[in-house]
Amino acid sequence: MQQTMEIMREMDLEDLREIDFHRGALYKVVNQVLKNAKKDRTSKEIAEILDEEESIVQQILSCHNEHPELSAEQIIKRIESYA
Repeated sequence: MQQTMEIMREMDLEDLREIDFHRGALYKVVNQVLKNAKKDRTSKEIAEILDEEESIVQQILSCHNEHPELSAEQIIKRIESYA
């Protein structure tokens, strides 16, 4: 039983690390999108520069345009809640 609990804890830690990695990568993308948007680049241009899907860039820009006061972290939470 104790071994099973240790294995489950390790799996949880791995899941958390993966989630943290994903969130960190998304945080970086959001910041880069916003930085490029300030330079008046289109979503297509930004997607090409960042090598991201244009739909993701559009979601970020749409959320930012509707709520310009939100931080990158808050934008991520909103986008995740749409999914």
